[in-house]
Amino acid sequence: MDIIRFKDAKVTEWSGGQTFEILIKPHGSHFKEENYDLRVSLATVNLSSTTFTTLPGVSRTLTVLEGDLKLINENHFEVYLKPYQQHSFSGDESIRSQGKVKDFNVMWKNGNAVVKHLSYSQNASVSIESRADVTLFFLAKGSFKCGIEIIRESDSVVSHNTLEITTIHPCEILQVSFNY
Repeated sequence: MDIIRFKDAKVTEWSGGQTFEILIKPHGSHFKEENYDLRVSLATVNLSSTTFTTLPGVSRTLTVLEGDLKLINENHFEVYLKPYQQHSFSGDESIRSQGKVKDFNVMWKNGNAVVKHLSYSQNASVSIESRADVTLFFLAKGSFKCGIEIIRESDSVVSHNTLEITTIHPCEILQVSFNY
């Protein structure tokens, strides 16, 4: 088990806001060099309307954490997302967005990723099984205890087997399972 503290995230600017890189695989990869298989980040969209970066060959799942977002792909779709709703799309597509939000962004190539939303409304002890090459648990809201470590909002845990947690406050967790 590895704990990733949000304060240690690599921060970069994009045309619509900021991106906080939480995890990139394989280790030592760089987003701008496009040599990654998996990238997990938190982003802010600070403009009312913006265009997402086109990323050929990349699959994406975007989950809204705060605010409302409209995704527009001319002649293909319009999707309205509220907190904890998600949409998957190809990075090849030209996507415009409307709405100022904070979102959780998973990008991958050369593999398969699944993003699940887990919600715990009261204090509880929970076992979450991991059957993927990489499983990341991102704490979107609340806090939980993992062993003796307290995991706080925007922190993450990477686990390669069963994760045992004790929720301290109501939690919203995003689970990313990735297989190469």
